[in-house]
Amino acid sequence: ESLEQFLEMLREDEYKTLKDQVLYWTGELHLRGKNFGTAVTTYKRLIDGYPESPMLPYAIYSLAWCEEGEGHFEEAAAGYAELVQRFPEHLLVEEAHVRRTVCLLRQKKFDETLTNCRIFLETYPNSPWKSELLYLQGELFFDQEQFQKAIPFYEEALLEKKEKPWRVRALLHQGWSHLKLGAAEKALPIFQ
Repeated sequence: ESLEQFLEMLREDEYKTLKDQVLYWTGELHLRGKNFGTAVTTYKRLIDGYPESPMLPYAIYSLAWCEEGEGHFEEAAAGYAELVQRFPEHLLVEEAHVRRTVCLLRQKKFDETLTNCRIFLETYPNSPWKSELLYLQGELFFDQEQFQKAIPFYEEALLEKKEKPWRVRALLHQGWSHLKLGAAEKALPIFQ
């Protein structure tokens, strides 16, 4: 029902000045309903039609999020990079860096992933996203079976004691890395 109300607002003259916001929130409703195709179309209408809108950075981020949700990692990474480049001071920039890193890793673009991680950690050394970027670097080396290089990234990422969705996987991969290197005595405490 609320989606229909937003769509009706788009047609009414009195809401012309709010059309960019209405488009953004309509896109969000589609995104939350997992209607990625319609959400993408809506965000693109906002991006193309309202280049000066204060909603533009949010639309760029949400468009990239949709692309990532659809498995279009190259397009998603490009969208996140656009947000970082065009709006370097925006509150979504740190998260966009992280999401871009995930997309690069999923594409197995290892050199770009490492570069993105390095830039992020140099630019935002105290970011709340730091541990996730460290974890992703561990995953990058683990995927390449460079276990010796993966371990320190997992160790540093796991220093953060907050529950993270990747924490169990990081522990598992850290322990597995020790096993692959023949250090069962280091793996056992991790698995216990």
